[in-house]
Amino acid sequence: RDGSSDVCSSDLARSCARQHAVARAFDASPPRFPMHPAALLAAATWLLLSSTAPAAVVVDWSFNQSSGTVAIDSGPNHVDGTLSGDTAWAAGLGQNAVDVGGNGFVDFTQSGPPKVPTAVSQLAQGSIGVRFFVESFPADQASHPILPILWMGRDFGGLGQYGLTIEIGHAPPYKPFDHAIYFTILDVVELPIFCFNSAQDITAGVWHTFVAVVGATGNTGYLDGIEMTDRHYNFGNPSATDFFSSVTPPSNALWVGKGFYAQETGAQHFNGLIQNLRIFDQPLTSQEVAALYAVPEIDSGGIAASLAILTGTIGLVERRSRRRHGSASA
Repeated sequence: RDGSSDVCSSDLARSCARQHAVARAFDASPPRFPMHPAALLAAATWLLLSSTAPAAVVVDWSFNQSSGTVAIDSGPNHVDGTLSGDTAWAAGLGQNAVDVGGNGFVDFTQSGPPKVPTAVSQLAQGSIGVRFFVESFPADQASHPILPILWMGRDFGGLGQYGLTIEIGHAPPYKPFDHAIYFTILDVVELPIFCFNSAQDITAGVWHTFVAVVGATGNTGYLDGIEMTDRHYNFGNPSATDFFSSVTPPSNALWVGKGFYAQETGAQHFNGLIQNLRIFDQPLTSQEVAALYAVPEIDSGGIAASLAILTGTIGLVERRSRRRHGSASA
């Protein structure tokens, strides 16, 4: 914004649009009715998303539903899914979430052809963001080595596997047992063509967010809104540009909460809650990740959210609620 004018220059138009949208969300005038802080967080986050770049959203699976078996995609491509197996709607973080109880998943595979829309399968760059809550980790990780969050690829296991996956955990013979989060691409070879993981294990019983970002100059990842500068590359490197389009076509499965571990034959399932899974057709900046996928702090008084107010650069604003809401708290 020009300091002496209310007119946004063309170079700052996008930042100004975001700033004005967020400012309206936090208008100083008294609300007509009180808002639970969790609801305020959800509304402000969606406003930030929609004011960022609506055309950049490929799919938007909020999972903010309470009934039915159809998971609605509110993005432009309408890639709706079906709840399958031990899967239900449940209270999530400031909204509802899908509860994948360790034996279910959400199937976004289409009747086709193609079974995976080209808007997803042919993405050469972009971002994947998700909020998740692990209920518990398997007692026998040898027989249940991973908790898959997202899988696009082949719909059966075994040799020659190909796919893109976000998953928690690995096991021998590939790696020692762990609960790190992994972003991996397999392409009909014995070993992945690309894979990095977090240096920290995921904690059960706590909300987390993860964002994978791939652009023309390389890749990165964010855990709980913070860039994983200490991420470990098992295959590939920070300059790799592999994304959905690197997976050998045709992919015939698009799942949330179900996937395959390397060349293993049996499918694995997530155990916990998933919400706000979005795919973008451009790499998100660190500021946009902080705005959309920072993890709110939950305490007995309510919710504290780090929200970004974009003014050309982005400042983090923390708002805390100290009022006790009892069972109404997220």
